[in-house]
Amino acid sequence: VPLMEIVTEPDLRSPQEARELLIELRRMLRYIDASTANMEEGQFRCDANISQRSVDGAIVGAKVE
Repeated sequence: VPLMEIVTEPDLRSPQEARELLIELRRMLRYIDASTANMEEGQFRCDANISQRSVDGAIVGAKVE
């Protein structure tokens, strides 16, 4: 089974934005017939890499994967 990895720019600011991105990405993958993207069958997964920032924008701690 082939694997497709899609990397986005690091500009998501909330869990809601991440959810909306994944919904749209899943819709596009289905539209172009690249995948049925059924999460229940393990055909569409998401791994989040998260960096925390303080209010002034400075990175707090190390990147978490």
